[in-house]
Amino acid sequence: MKRLLATTAIVAGSMLLAIPAWATLQLSISVGGGPAFNCVDNTGCDTNGLVGTLAVGNLTIGGLSFTGSTQSSFGTVPNPGPQAALTTSSLNITNTTAAAVSFVAAIGDNNFVGPVNSYTASASATYLNAVGSVLTQTFYDDAANGQGADTPTDLPGIQVATTTKNVTLLSDSSSFNASGPVTDGALFSMTLGISGSLVGGGQIVSNGQTETKTAAPEPASLAVLGMGLLGLRQQRPDRNQGRPRTGLPRRPRPGPPRPGHGAPLALSPRLTPLASSPGADRVAGVTRSFREKLPPARAHTTGLGPFSRW
Repeated sequence: MKRLLATTAIVAGSMLLAIPAWATLQLSISVGGGPAFNCVDNTGCDTNGLVGTLAVGNLTIGGLSFTGSTQSSFGTVPNPGPQAALTTSSLNITNTTAAAVSFVAAIGDNNFVGPVNSYTASASATYLNAVGSVLTQTFYDDAANGQGADTPTDLPGIQVATTTKNVTLLSDSSSFNASGPVTDGALFSMTLGISGSLVGGGQIVSNGQTETKTAAPEPASLAVLGMGLLGLRQQRPDRNQGRPRTGLPRRPRPGPPRPGHGAPLALSPRLTPLASSPGADRVAGVTRSFREKLPPARAHTTGLGPFSRW
């Protein structure tokens, strides 16, 4: 027993050592080519104390004012979840100057738990008084589990999707969706990139970006699922048990037989009062007299056999 506990402790310790100490959610922004602003999850610049959520208070960098900036990561070793996801959003980005300002940013995290074999990417934004502005949003995947966003241009791995919006209207918007295959093992990283320029007085409202990874069922798993469903169907009770099946003779309906099927036709109820009405005996006598005056039937013989006719 002691040997088993010791072995378990060694394996657990080796797994912890395999997780890099620098695995964390972080953000890096540079405006107008100036020095970068960096913020790491659960440090002094983070206004949210939860692991996996990095919230930056209102700040102004190089003439750009950022309001309500939040980054989140799920499905990592320190922050487990049903799927691997990295998101970033800003309620408002405003250029407080009269001239256009360029910017570049990266949001990254690693130690997402795999394996996964597909990704989805989505992005959206709304623009006000920003004609001439440009916004590019990119999505990166790194099967080597490299940490991204050490700098505003630190985007490890391969680019799986990208979209660019050129603003042409005073009130404009953009929306983007993409999906495709990836090949990531037990641990991998994701990084989001944002770059562009914002004209003087322009605003980017409700900017959002999300990258998600999922594991699709393997063919063997689908086969096992199908066999299980088939077994449940076989165990389901037959609701039609005891009922006559299609093709078997039906039970005869209750009631008088139809005309021509072995029983005389019953008189209609409307004719019934005739037998008890005044003068019924006189009508019956006339009918008998008429029948007595008819000539007798003559018999004829043909090749088909004897028959009678009037």
